[in-house]
Amino acid sequence: MTNRTRRALAPVAALAALLLAACGTSASIDWSASLPDRDPSAVGTLYSKGPADPTGPGAVVLFTLIVNVDEYPYFENARLSFDSRTVIRTATGEVLTLRELASGMRVEVWTDICAESFPIQCFVTDVYVTDVR
Repeated sequence: MTNRTRRALAPVAALAALLLAACGTSASIDWSASLPDRDPSAVGTLYSKGPADPTGPGAVVLFTLIVNVDEYPYFENARLSFDSRTVIRTATGEVLTLRELASGMRVEVWTDICAESFPIQCFVTDVYVTDVR
């Protein structure tokens, strides 16, 4: 192998080493890094999935979010809507579908548009499932 070939392959070898290092255990990867770069709008437990078909076109899934009212008074009994644009991740990095969201899941949610009503009604852009009960 010539020096020219070695120099040309050096960046490829460095990239390969970096990729192999990233293939370690999933515990070493911070999957939450793909979530918005701001604190979640609220943290709580999903409750009572609403009547929606999560497989149809324009599907929307509805949940009530049970929160600690002292921490998130704005989101007391919030009605949350999720659709195909909502990014749903778990602590292990798994991406979930709308159909896989379930009552009892402990979540952090990031909201976009909220209707000023009581209870508040919000569209959720991102979900981080921290615990499945």
